Amino acid sequence: MLLTDHHRENCQGITEIDLVETKVLASEVETEILENPSAFHKWHPKLGDKYSVYGASYVRPPCSPIPVSRSLSNGEIIDWSGHQIQCLSTTGTAPGSMTFLLRNKEIHCGISGSLIHQGAKITNWFDTEWDYGFGKGLDAMIQSIHELQNENPHLLLPSHGSTIPAATKILQQYKDKLIEFRKLYIRGYPVYDKSIALLDPVSKPTPNQHINQVTPHLFKLSHLHQGRNFCILISDCGLFPAE
Repeated sequence: MLLTDHHRENCQGITEIDLVETKVLASEVETEILENPSAFHKWHPKLGDKYSVYGASYVRPPCSPIPVSRSLSNGEIIDWSGHQIQCLSTTGTAPGSMTFLLRNKEIHCGISGSLIHQGAKITNWFDTEWDYGFGKGLDAMIQSIHELQNENPHLLLPSHGSTIPAATKILQQYKDKLIEFRKLYIRGYPVYDKSIALLDPVSKPTPNQHINQVTPHLFKLSHLHQGRNFCILISDCGLFPAE
């Protein structure tokens, strides 16, 4: 059994299988998550935890450990029943996710996991949020799509949604969408840049030095108070008197 990634919806039912007879193969990175899921299910996560973003983990392991018989590396070839299966690292939705490429004389097929959904759409957003708004997971996904394009697959079999014919064309559409989306999504300043002008080019100061105005009804804590979050939303409903 080849696992493209550790996500619960892909492997949760594996405990019903005789894992003595059935061998599980996964990428080197995913092996750690599959075999030791409790390390990533913490009641009190910390900022320094592996695969975490401000204390919350962005991996979603199964409830119980899954023993992996063989860890796979990028580019490795698996021989199975007269077929050769190529392992391609396609991270972005998971830290070590893989696409498995199967070639024969008639077709070139890729089992692509959660990388892409039918219609050149993303399967879900939260799996790509690796660094709280700076696009690390998104960048990894765009690079993975580029690498998969280079393999020129005719058909993709994703974990979610229908099969994807004309896959190379769809991958280009998908990559173009994500590149354009990245321009709108990314914070716009480097992770450790403390430039005040870049931190908040939108809000305006108010007579209260601690509060900035974003829109006529939305106020926020000034960006001079780094590391703190606070906002005020003012309604015109007339619930409270003016004074």
